[in-house]
Amino acid sequence: MFNTALNKFYQFDLPFTNEMLTRDFKMQKKLQDDGLTGKIVTAKFYFALKESLKKIHRTAQHIDIPVYILQAGNDLLVDIISVKEVFGCLNSNVKELNILPGFFHSLSIDKNREMVFQLMEKWINKVMFLEDSIKEDH
Repeated sequence: MFNTALNKFYQFDLPFTNEMLTRDFKMQKKLQDDGLTGKIVTAKFYFALKESLKKIHRTAQHIDIPVYILQAGNDLLVDIISVKEVFGCLNSNVKELNILPGFFHSLSIDKNREMVFQLMEKWINKVMFLEDSIKEDH
């Protein structure tokens, strides 16, 4: 098994289900029926994912642009504690973390997704107003 796992082309079933992504039954069905939705990954994917997560933690302190993180409150794929740690490392003066209780991982296809888009629009407008205010002050 160990040699198999180290083979970067060995394929694994995805460790999650559509039901873990969204509470919306219609979207679960669409994902199930979508021939382009990935159902397997390779060991190479896991190695790349691990490296990406390390890089996020290493580089967060260098991010100084506005950042808005929307995090699902019932996310079974992403650890909320890790998200909070990365958020705390961000060097931006304009940052916001919004944890959405009850939401599953795929916010844009979960129930009440309209609220997600409204929150994003509201934050973008707020940040644009801040930038306009700064320009006017100079």
